Amino acid sequence: IAIESVQRFLVPEEVHTVPMLIVAAVGLVANIISAFVLHGSESLNTRSAYLHVMTDLLSSVGVIAGGIVMYFTKIAWIDPLLSLGIALLIVRSGYGIVKEAGTILLESAPKHIDIDAVRSAMSGAAEVRGVHDVHVWQVGAGEVAISAHVVLESLDCQEDVLQRLRDMLREKFSIAHSTIQLESKKFAEREQCNSCPL
Repeated sequence: IAIESVQRFLVPEEVHTVPMLIVAAVGLVANIISAFVLHGSESLNTRSAYLHVMTDLLSSVGVIAGGIVMYFTKIAWIDPLLSLGIALLIVRSGYGIVKEAGTILLESAPKHIDIDAVRSAMSGAAEVRGVHDVHVWQVGAGEVAISAHVVLESLDCQEDVLQRLRDMLREKFSIAHSTIQLESKKFAEREQCNSCPL
């Protein structure tokens, strides 16, 4: 699109505005319906489809406005200018989706999760003597997972502590998938888990 736009700037072509307006109007209606159906989806696939539809919708609005101006003024360079604008919209909307997909594929920690804050919150729970080997990663759109080793004062209360930690992670950090290894102080010292004070 960008290359053809530059070429049309250099060598202007006649634009048939009436067919252009008809096609753009039909596209606008179709995109409004599609946007309404896809709006509010959490899935990365359908959100990318929604962004694509929104880009098309904005493009249709731009084409209609440009077509009306060209119909009355006969200014040919408006058409390649609109095409460049559409190309920029595609790049802008695609960047966010590609970035999020990369975060999921690389299993990186999502931006909104502060691992130090998570570790601190877990360390502050009753009966917890230390937390180490904390790993947080994104496994899907809006789905975050954590794994951690938690050292307890006593293993007699491990089920209660595990439930409290899971509830806290879900409520405070929206982390629904947690794998927590509970350890005694003696086990942690034997394994030389010195990444946090015991």
